[in-house]
Amino acid sequence: TTEPLIVFQCKFTLGNICFHGTRGAKRTQSRQEVSQEMTQGYQHIWTLPVAPFFDSTYHFRVAAPDLADCSTDPYFAGIFFTDYFFYFYRHCV
Repeated sequence: TTEPLIVFQCKFTLGNICFHGTRGAKRTQSRQEVSQEMTQGYQHIWTLPVAPFFDSTYHFRVAAPDLADCSTDPYFAGIFFTDYFFYFYRHCV
């Protein structure tokens, strides 16, 4: 970023796992968690485990320091912070 920002990982869902067997792809139940992770500064690098899963989602919130966090009312989106949602889907064969 061009100015120091905070990026919060607010929530993630690790979806169904792709299994390979004689009957094709099998899946297990997904897991959703609230996260308290964050990065602060000019560079924001995240490792997102997506490869083994049929589906996974990530919610990030970007804000200037001391303006917002994951618990800030969504009404203030675009004023104090910007939300980003990433959806990953994989074809299990």
